Amino acid sequence: MSLVLPVVLLFSAALTALLGWTVYRGDPTLISGYDPDRVDDEAGLTRFVGRGTLAIAGLTAAFGLLTVFTTPDLLTVGVYTGLVVLIALWLVVGTRRFET
Repeated sequence: MSLVLPVVLLFSAALTALLGWTVYRGDPTLISGYDPDRVDDEAGLTRFVGRGTLAIAGLTAAFGLLTVFTTPDLLTVGVYTGLVVLIALWLVVGTRRFET
């Protein structure tokens, strides 16, 4: 069994978690399309986006750990991909409530 996929996924999860934590702690400059003139609640925006990014990191880490023990089938990859897309859509739609 190759450990390439788990290592790549866990590294990706760690990097995503680092970026998510940085945003969660209050750095909005990492948020794509961030315009300080259009945001009413900067702290709320960074917490919201940071939490979503940390959720994606956690999901990626869980998938990475799963691939250590089993070879993922198409259903597992599809569920993982679908959940990441849903979280991303939730973030895109949810950030609008922080705009003026």
